[in-house]
Amino acid sequence: TKTKIDEACEGYRPVATRGSILYFVVANMGGVDPMYQYSLQYFIKLFNLCMEKSEVSDDLETRVATLIKVSTEEIYANVCRGLFEKDKKMFSFSIAVQIMRNSGAITEAEWAYFLTKGGMVDEASLPANPCSEWMKTDIWGALQHLENIDGFAGLSKSIADDSAAWNEWFMCNDPVSTPLPGGWVDKLSAFKQLLVLRTLREEKVVSAVTNFILTQIGKQFVESPPFDLKTSFADSSTTTPVIFVLSPGADPMSYLLALADDMGMRDRLRMISLGQGQGPIAQKMIEAARDAGEWVCLQNCHLAISWMPDLERLLEAQNTMKLHDDFRLWLTSMPSKAFPVSVLQNGIKLTDEPPKGLRANIKRTFEDMTEKQFTACSRTLPWQKMLFGLAFFHAVVQERRKFGPLGWNIPYEWNNSDLLTAIANLRMYIDEQENVPYQTLQYVLGDVNYGGRVTDYLDQRCVRSILIQYFNPSVLEDGHTYTKDGVYRPPPVGDLESFRAFVNDLPLTDSPEVFGLHNNAAITFDQKETRYLIDTIISVQPRTGGGAGGKSSDEIVAEVAQDIANKLPSLLTREGANEETFKEENGAMNSMGT
Repeated sequence: TKTKIDEACEGYRPVATRGSILYFVVANMGGVDPMYQYSLQYFIKLFNLCMEKSEVSDDLETRVATLIKVSTEEIYANVCRGLFEKDKKMFSFSIAVQIMRNSGAITEAEWAYFLTKGGMVDEASLPANPCSEWMKTDIWGALQHLENIDGFAGLSKSIADDSAAWNEWFMCNDPVSTPLPGGWVDKLSAFKQLLVLRTLREEKVVSAVTNFILTQIGKQFVESPPFDLKTSFADSSTTTPVIFVLSPGADPMSYLLALADDMGMRDRLRMISLGQGQGPIAQKMIEAARDAGEWVCLQNCHLAISWMPDLERLLEAQNTMKLHDDFRLWLTSMPSKAFPVSVLQNGIKLTDEPPKGLRANIKRTFEDMTEKQFTACSRTLPWQKMLFGLAFFHAVVQERRKFGPLGWNIPYEWNNSDLLTAIANLRMYIDEQENVPYQTLQYVLGDVNYGGRVTDYLDQRCVRSILIQYFNPSVLEDGHTYTKDGVYRPPPVGDLESFRAFVNDLPLTDSPEVFGLHNNAAITFDQKETRYLIDTIISVQPRTGGGAGGKSSDEIVAEVAQDIANKLPSLLTREGANEETFKEENGAMNSMGT
């Protein structure tokens, strides 16, 4: 019997290994932001729920494959909903990489190169650069480091022999989707191709990482899960609070009030904004709600740091109490190191930011929209065409912020309330006017609705210029496009589901053209994104999951220090110096000589 039990347990070892990998990736996220903390108990509870939700099968291989798939997707979705947009891609990439490191598909040497590009380059010891007219010395040096890794031998010779083809690839706008010259696309694995891009076109690493995640673990790990408060509420309990992690401009209260209406709890929702002297009032509110079965929302917890220990004790005491089944606690806070760790680790964390990327932003708009809102206007053609144009405009003005001063002189915090107000105005003007009042809409939406936040007159002019592209008579014509390449265009008239399907087919990555910018505008943004991704991953190294192993931080630092020391010139001594170097004149050395 013991032998059979051991054999059955051994059959499920891949599931346990995947769970271990996922846990260490999730645990490492706590080093990125103080709000990204999850306890082992919370993770085990989540993992067990995944096992219960997965489809049962008598075939062991099928059951194991199902458990691995469901646990990976569910844990990703549960953790991802509490991450800021800037960290979601890094989280997905970490999952993919750790899975492949555990399986041996990515070696330690390859991973180390991705993080450091091989370390410092000693220019004096480099072979002659045959492509100096288009390849910088530091890139040529990194290429020599890359050739020390298995599978890359002969790469620099290939580049030198076929310089024209490599130069064309090096200069192209989209090296991610352009195959590597010289047949290297067939010789290298997906991650090794990523290393070539890391070496030659570093600014495109984030785009390549998106493609890597897509091909290795699936599309659902590239797209942020939709903000679904109802699902999060279903996962909560009387002792598990829901924590809204705030960002500038975010206001989740509209979602909470809508959920309270749906659940019949609007009259039993108690809210208080924390601050000086509000702690004792909040405590009494929680104590009363426990017995009455009410919801309590404590807003801006980061403004009541001194009361946070009291909140922690209050919630710890609840674990041994009998609470009303309807009782729920909702907390909102900006990221803060003072927020109680025990509450963070066992709570359900949610962020409410505009999704990253044009497609994700528009998708969020139509996912949040109800059928009643979509069909609220009697004039279908202008309503649907201009509704999509408004959603597109909203996404464009938000996404332009990522280009820094090239996008806006001042970054403005447009949010969902601006969009909802604009939709209400659009419906009213289309319904009440015999002809679509384009100029009126351009003024009301561009100068008042969205322009009301704008303080720079050049930004105001830019808002108006962008809006005109989506609010003019030509948008109602068949075949109208927003961009010259025809990729972005309004969908044909249809129902809400057809609009959602149309948005799902939009490109995952955006070209600067769609924002009205030159392709070069993306260079600075891409470099910043790549630097953030790599620096963030390095900050949580070298802890690994699933037994993949790895060097300690001290060993890595020692290796880098030794590498730097080896490349330094020898010490300058009097014995080895020219006789003029240390010569003194009038009691002082010649500064030009030293």
